[in-house]
Amino acid sequence: MREYDVHFFLVHFRITAENVARIRDYAETFENISFCEIVIDDVEPYLELARHGCEHLFPAEAYFCLCCYKHLPPEVDRILYIDAGDIIIHGDISEYYFDDFEGKSFIITAGNFVISPPGETRRLYVHEDFSDPHHMLRIRTDYINSGCFVINREKLRSGEESLIDDYLYLANELLGMEPIQGFDAAYLGDQGLLGIAFFGDMKFYGHETGFKQSAVYQPDKVAPHKYAKNIYRPYNFPPWVAEIAEYTPRVLHFIGPAPKPWRYIYSDNDADNPDYAGTPFHLSQGAINTYQVWWQYCEMTPIYEMATVTAEASVSALKKHYFPLFKQFKTLEQQVHKIISNAQGQKNGQQHNTPMNSYRKKGKHKKK
Repeated sequence: MREYDVHFFLVHFRITAENVARIRDYAETFENISFCEIVIDDVEPYLELARHGCEHLFPAEAYFCLCCYKHLPPEVDRILYIDAGDIIIHGDISEYYFDDFEGKSFIITAGNFVISPPGETRRLYVHEDFSDPHHMLRIRTDYINSGCFVINREKLRSGEESLIDDYLYLANELLGMEPIQGFDAAYLGDQGLLGIAFFGDMKFYGHETGFKQSAVYQPDKVAPHKYAKNIYRPYNFPPWVAEIAEYTPRVLHFIGPAPKPWRYIYSDNDADNPDYAGTPFHLSQGAINTYQVWWQYCEMTPIYEMATVTAEASVSALKKHYFPLFKQFKTLEQQVHKIISNAQGQKNGQQHNTPMNSYRKKGKHKKK
């Protein structure tokens, strides 16, 4: 993107002045990047949205993208939104950024398709799926991924005065539905709310390519639960599909249960490390390679030394305390399961060994 003038808008309300200065100073080392800080004063609506959408994972700042067009200069007609921290632009994104909206409000990446039986194709969610509790659960969770998407600011401008009220109304309506299991939330962050608010008004980038590349279930290539995530997503690429993707990612998005890259430094042999087995820290070699890309970019920044010290301390503590404790827990869990299984087996055996059966075995029951 060096051939383009990039206007970088940092939208926030509680980043310290010191950290903002660090970001500004680094941005100014690039000739084609102009930095602008935008502080949100009225944060209460966003705090309210966060309270219902798994706040510990998606704080109020995650919802600034919903109305960010209100705070930008009038000449800006399209916006590339990226999550702070866990996004790395790793190639030319002009094809994504300048793609035709086709009348939609967003160009975005699918998070999930409706999965058909093995051997059949997948499809995007449709309005009829709102009546299916299972599909509605996925729509409120992650049928889109909002880590990196393009906003059609020109189209959204007309409703900017009422949109935040619409979001709040929708959030309260979703409170009446069954909470998302494991999160105790009405929706999963901005992507859950955004996906419903603009259902049918989003262009899914490259979904046809995704269908062509991996539309048919291939049990010999990837497990079913991973197949559901095997989506063409070069501009919103999660590390855990690195082993099965057949394209070059341009935007890396470090999502999933594994730690964020700034919290952990992987070695080349960690993919085969038995201490990591079963833990959120166990990644494939392809995923580890993407983590190492993050650190390559971090090395170009003034925070590299500080980030390295913090991550190395985290690695040391985890290896000393977490991994041995996790191993003990797994051993204990296996023992408990074995005890329960044996007890269940004995119980089933006792049910078959009734008094009448014992009586017959002794030969005391004779036919009349």
